[in-house]
Amino acid sequence: MAQDIQLSSKSQWGSIEFDGLKRTYLYYIPSMAKELNRNLPLVIVLHGGTGKPEGVEKLTFYRFDELADRDGFIVVYPAGVGGSWNDGRTVNNRAAKENIDDVGFISVLIQQFVRYSDVDPRKVYVTGISNGAIFATRLAGELSNKIAAAAPVAGSIPLDISTSYRPRILWCRLKVDTFISFSAKGARLFRLKRWFEIGLC
Repeated sequence: MAQDIQLSSKSQWGSIEFDGLKRTYLYYIPSMAKELNRNLPLVIVLHGGTGKPEGVEKLTFYRFDELADRDGFIVVYPAGVGGSWNDGRTVNNRAAKENIDDVGFISVLIQQFVRYSDVDPRKVYVTGISNGAIFATRLAGELSNKIAAAAPVAGSIPLDISTSYRPRILWCRLKVDTFISFSAKGARLFRLKRWFEIGLC
């Protein structure tokens, strides 16, 4: 953990059985949660391809946990099957090849936190990087009744996803990204220009 960060609590592991699979997640609840006497926002942070929950927590220097302490919200870092997410593309990762119902998993996970951790159902947000970013975009569309907004980092919207969605998106991209190309050539992703053309931004 970064030496200059002092957290009020510790991350914990949880799991649920969904669609015949044991799905795991790491979560952080600030110690002040009970004292606030109100329903808290939930921020879902999705790792990238081949990643893990503890990996993205460390990659972000535990800043989501630190912000949870400061601003009073819960953070959950779900685990993809085989380190991957079924983000809507036809790609060669386990989640896509086996058509894992990751959207259903996240939906149930949200319900669990709303029911057992006093999360405000109107204040559920999602972010992620790379494969996690693309999946966050899919979630913002398919779970728009449960997710207030998404902030994908280094990812776009898959061509295979319906253009009828109207998700709330904060876009975080770099033109020098050589892995998830800004121009999206060969990645089966919409360019940002296309987002504007179909009214998704």
